[in-house]
Amino acid sequence: MLDQAEHILAPVGLPAAPLAAPAAPPGLLGRTRELARLQAVARRAIRGVQLVLVSCDAGGGKTTLLDVFRVAQAAAGWTTALGRCPEADGAPPGWAWREVVEEVLAAHPADPALLARLDNFRTGSGPSAPEQTFWLARAMVDLLTGAAVRERPLLLVLDDLHRADGQTLQLLRSVVEGTGGHRC
Repeated sequence: MLDQAEHILAPVGLPAAPLAAPAAPPGLLGRTRELARLQAVARRAIRGVQLVLVSCDAGGGKTTLLDVFRVAQAAAGWTTALGRCPEADGAPPGWAWREVVEEVLAAHPADPALLARLDNFRTGSGPSAPEQTFWLARAMVDLLTGAAVRERPLLLVLDDLHRADGQTLQLLRSVVEGTGGHRC
């Protein structure tokens, strides 16, 4: 079928014992290659912000893959935060980011001035106007690039992004742009 150079067809010495395939973490079947790719991106993220979009059909294991990855990164000393885009109608705008902010603040308390800038968002009373979203994004960038967070690498996971509202997507754009060049 294929023409190959003779030296390619030469016998190859096999190891004395068969090589074991890398073990998949519990709960993760058939996604070791994807997990390895996420881990490679995490190594690059030590030098600067990296953005990864994990996509596949519904039920394909995205959430499980990201949960396993998040647990592994937390065990390696990373701060991790998870925000889920809710399926329910009537969820407040930017809900996934509220969850992220709360998890980051639980791990790295912020100074009172920054907390005040995040207060309306955290209490559910704000923002909806584009100008308010802009200022919220600035506060979030300050939170995510602040001195306390820089002590350890930071992994943010926004799950079910296909259900994201406009504010969630605008905050994602702003955070990615605002954290560029930083190690988070």
